[in-house]
Amino acid sequence: MTPANTACTVICRPAIRSDLGSGFWQGDTIGLVGSTGARTTGNHLHYSVITKNAGEKITGASMDGSIGIKLDKMTTLDPAGYDDYDPSPRYLDETVFDDKVAELFQSEKAFQKNALVNLKVQYPYAYHFNAGLLANFLRDFAIRNGVHHITDDVIDVALAEDGSIDCLRTKKQNRITGDLFVDCTGFRGLLINKALGEPFESFSESLLCDRAVAMQIPSDMRRDGIKPYTTATALDSGWVWNIPLYGRDGTGYVYSSAFTDPDDAEKEFRKHLGSASDNCQANHIKMRIGRSRRSWVKNCVAIGLSSGFVEPLESTGIFFIQHGIEQLVADFPDKLFNEGLIASYNRSVANCIDGIRDFLILHYHASTRTDTPFWKATKADIKIPDTLKERLDLWKVRLPDNRNINQDYHGFEAYSYSVMLLGLGLRPTSNLPVLDHLDDRKALAAFDSIRERTDHLCKTLPTQYEYLTAMRKNRNTALSASVAAAHLSQASIAALAQG
Repeated sequence: MTPANTACTVICRPAIRSDLGSGFWQGDTIGLVGSTGARTTGNHLHYSVITKNAGEKITGASMDGSIGIKLDKMTTLDPAGYDDYDPSPRYLDETVFDDKVAELFQSEKAFQKNALVNLKVQYPYAYHFNAGLLANFLRDFAIRNGVHHITDDVIDVALAEDGSIDCLRTKKQNRITGDLFVDCTGFRGLLINKALGEPFESFSESLLCDRAVAMQIPSDMRRDGIKPYTTATALDSGWVWNIPLYGRDGTGYVYSSAFTDPDDAEKEFRKHLGSASDNCQANHIKMRIGRSRRSWVKNCVAIGLSSGFVEPLESTGIFFIQHGIEQLVADFPDKLFNEGLIASYNRSVANCIDGIRDFLILHYHASTRTDTPFWKATKADIKIPDTLKERLDLWKVRLPDNRNINQDYHGFEAYSYSVMLLGLGLRPTSNLPVLDHLDDRKALAAFDSIRERTDHLCKTLPTQYEYLTAMRKNRNTALSASVAAAHLSQASIAALAQG
């Protein structure tokens, strides 16, 4: 147990199934920061907590953003980078293909201190993670850097006289106190919603999808390769994601329970997948779409699903976690819990979630599909915020730009809006008048250059399968060499001892 005089942060969250990484597995667990206490290991990332003494760096984070920091003797918060940082995209010889940004990859520390909001170079892609492997990596990384974690079941949350959280009552530890509690209990919102009573604001009037059925599908990478992108395919009552990984595809059908039930959704999903889904187990998931009215209440900060979630059409779940962590670091309090810092945090998190909600609404409302009751409802029945209505009217005559999109930080830039709207067939009725006075030849030459560059890269860059296979081979070779060197060193020490 933590000594009574040690200020600490307590993390409360559900266990994550390492094979799914879904965060929906039942069973509440808690984590405790302290100078003593047993460490537990296992196949599941239960939580991660980071202590910070004077002069120390924060050196870890968990799968869903659980982060804790000592409140006494605080020094400058400075997120530390990973030792094995391998930026991409690259050729097989590790050369960065884009000469415009090559210099940014030359320093090992180049990207380590960039917060999401401060990134100057932003590629329009995301990473495909094997959630189980990532969870194990983060768990082990955190433990190596001083994280103490235990597993226990929360029985009750006791409140102090001022309404803040006094302690957690658990099966094994009985009573666990802390200065700051980070609620990572998923959709249950065990601390923020149930204990503190903070209202949850549903987005169900604007975003209809609230269920998902997911599967893991084996793939023949050597025969079929690995697609370097996520595929989203519309079905009758929602859409299907397909995320290719090394050796399997993660796929799921996100749908609205108002238009189909779990059994029919699974049947439609399996029909879409064909024989590939044979013998594959389906995992049915209920989603809480919306956000807590405030993500920080008194001495509790909700991060991850307990804070807010919009359906995964733009894969923003981990983005919300990262943003929440970065904003918490920016607004981190002392023991007085300044109300201005708390208000700043809540405003930033709420604006970010609301901004992405509006961006997702566009995906449905701007589409031309109306062949099923669900797709008709996305045009006629959903609620569109007034600010988004105004922008939609403007985008009918002008493409989105950095001045007319949502100005609050939410992770998407003007080109994201333009590409999405143009792809759905929404073209502005007019262009900027100045364009009528410009020569088209420069623009046409630029398009030709892009086509030539694209053709060249497609011919010279390795495929996704080739790149990942080479990376795994190189790292396995390096690991084997490291193990061999360790054995050699042990043999040399043994020989010296004998000699």
